[in-house]
Amino acid sequence: MRNEKIISIAVVPDRMAHYRLAVFRALAHLDQSKFEFIYFGEKKEDIDGVKLIDPGKFIYNNGRIIEWKETTDIYYKGRCLWQSRLIHVALSKRYKILILWGESHRLSTWIAAFLARLKGKKVVFWTHGLYGNENLLKKWFRIVFYRLGNAILLYGSYAKGLLSPFIPDSKLYLINNSLDVAEQNLIYNILSHEDKIILYNKLTNSSGKLIGFVGRLTSVKKLELLLEAIAILKGKGVYCYVIFIGDGEQKDILGILSRSLGVEEQVIFYGECYANEILIPLLSACDVVVSPGNVGLTAMHALISGTPVITHSNASKQMPEFEAVIDGVSGFLFKEGSIDDLVEKIILCLDLIKQGLINNESCRSIVLEKYSPEYQLSIFRKVLTSV
Repeated sequence: MRNEKIISIAVVPDRMAHYRLAVFRALAHLDQSKFEFIYFGEKKEDIDGVKLIDPGKFIYNNGRIIEWKETTDIYYKGRCLWQSRLIHVALSKRYKILILWGESHRLSTWIAAFLARLKGKKVVFWTHGLYGNENLLKKWFRIVFYRLGNAILLYGSYAKGLLSPFIPDSKLYLINNSLDVAEQNLIYNILSHEDKIILYNKLTNSSGKLIGFVGRLTSVKKLELLLEAIAILKGKGVYCYVIFIGDGEQKDILGILSRSLGVEEQVIFYGECYANEILIPLLSACDVVVSPGNVGLTAMHALISGTPVITHSNASKQMPEFEAVIDGVSGFLFKEGSIDDLVEKIILCLDLIKQGLINNESCRSIVLEKYSPEYQLSIFRKVLTSV
């Protein structure tokens, strides 16, 4: 029988993505004498091919299953417009707080947020917020939507700055993003320098620098720029390998391009990898990770592995995680679309690594401080006591 004094909180993400498992589990453990968290989401394969949480692994530390109520998501032209059960959640007496993903194109989220507010419930949006590239109509459409929330959790300070003129700062919280940092740390801490050298030698055929990329091989990642950059670097006497950890529709195109540029022997297509016990050593063996398009969680994987990141500086076309890339500390930002600047930043980054100015700890510290489930829980405690 439920304790009526415990506040029930419905968490309705856009999808039950595997990379959110650590923070969702951590949140489920938060102040269990005060709160209970119930999750809502589809269990079937994601339309975009994003790996989803295995329901069998969605458990508390004591082995008890975390409550997960399955939804049915309705898509139109690749966008989810409706999640079932949201109206029931908004009207149910059980749920006092709704944590909803702030995607304004979801009609069910609009209705659920509106009904919840009418019923005196609290609504928290967890969202990217504004991107900075919206036209006027889309911008105000999103602002009106966010104003339905009692609090807004944002992935980056750039988005917070865009929203603050229209929504009180007291409602805006910077929550960032995270992966399973505890598991990643365990793996990282048992890696030796010799382990990295052995792995590097297995991947490459001769001396040179190793540049990594992890993620879907899609056109938005602009990976052709990376291949063109290593061809230019080769001409400058800087021999670099590239390892693509991921798969996607651009794989064959990148293979053809690498042959035409004369760098085929420098390119490694590793394939998809989600297992931290494989991914962390691979990225630790890299000298630098480069994401010429938007960077997203690639930055988190690389930095916790002690490897600096290079990505472009156009905030309106970036994912929030680019803010973790600090020039000369955890990598570099280059001018979007500029191969020359990308080449320059790779050379500069390699030079600062050699000098010890960019090192494992300068990369890892920002993740440990601001991009972990523990940091996110500290924000949740503030939000849940203030709404």
